[in-house]
Amino acid sequence: MREILIVDDMPENLQVLQLILKQPNYRVRAALSANIALKLVKEHMPHLIITDIKMPGVSGLDLCQQLKQDEKLQHIPVIFVSAQTDTDNIVAAFEVGGVDYITKPYRPAEILARVRTQFTLLDMKQLELSQAVSQRLRQMVVGIAHEINTPLGTGITAMSHLADIVGGLERKFTQQILNANDLEQAFEGGNSCISLTERSLNKVKHCVEALKSISLAERQSQKLTFSLEACVNKALLRLAQAFPNTQFKVKQAIPQLSIYCDEEMLELVFYNMIENAIYHSGKQEFDLSALCAQNHLHVTFYDHGSGLNDIDVEQMLTPFTTTKRGNAGHMGLSAAITANLITSGLKGSLSVTSGPRGVEWSFSVPCTQID
Repeated sequence: MREILIVDDMPENLQVLQLILKQPNYRVRAALSANIALKLVKEHMPHLIITDIKMPGVSGLDLCQQLKQDEKLQHIPVIFVSAQTDTDNIVAAFEVGGVDYITKPYRPAEILARVRTQFTLLDMKQLELSQAVSQRLRQMVVGIAHEINTPLGTGITAMSHLADIVGGLERKFTQQILNANDLEQAFEGGNSCISLTERSLNKVKHCVEALKSISLAERQSQKLTFSLEACVNKALLRLAQAFPNTQFKVKQAIPQLSIYCDEEMLELVFYNMIENAIYHSGKQEFDLSALCAQNHLHVTFYDHGSGLNDIDVEQMLTPFTTTKRGNAGHMGLSAAITANLITSGLKGSLSVTSGPRGVEWSFSVPCTQID
């Protein structure tokens, strides 16, 4: 279903446009002013906006400028409506970011054709995004294979050395020349080998979990009804088990409601998003809020950290980019996997910013609220 928002201060014009755009796959909402339109945009996130250029107070040009200044809204295409002779305003419309224009009096066939063109372009952008995600996935799989090889090699070497230690003890025991100093050295070396092998195996385990996360985003969505609050708490319980020595706290503003969505993917989104904050923010208290409106779940999360100092958002979402490479099990994949789960797995939209509240995630995924 395509969401279209039409904006005009003349009710008659809105009525005509609504009649023309009354199509099976279109849902049309109307606003009598730019201010009302901005509220509707934030509540319903339309796929396309059609607005009159000239309106009292905030004009259509002003409305478009405000949209383009907001990272969460700037992607929405705007088609302007103008009088046929209003050349100057048409030029201004393109300068502020408009993608097309419709002239009065309305011609239904032309309007529908221009609207279909914009939706075709949106589909093409989505296809390009999917192809880019697929390419990123291939890079992630190759990268994880490389990441697995290193700890496996380390673990194999450590166990080989441990076998040599045990073999040496066995020979001395057989020859009856084993003494306390030999045992002390063997225990020290053996414990080092065991510790190194354990760390290596934990890294391999983390890599395998990352591979599972990647494959999860590419599988067919498996929707079911579940409690949103319970889903968040499952992710927090897993995090508490993964970080037993870290006293982190997540301040929640999660409504007690049931939704119809892919619970496994959503839980993993919460897990990886918070995991990334634990590793990178240097803080121990985070904020997580959510609301459900118009068949979408809207989530905001921020970590109260210092933001992205050494990398930008694009680098943050690139696989294997991390400032914590030395940490056991941390490969710089949690942010990339989270973005992939949201956009590819859950078919949602995502915005990541760095500001006064640290790194802030804001995403929206389709879901159905169950009464």
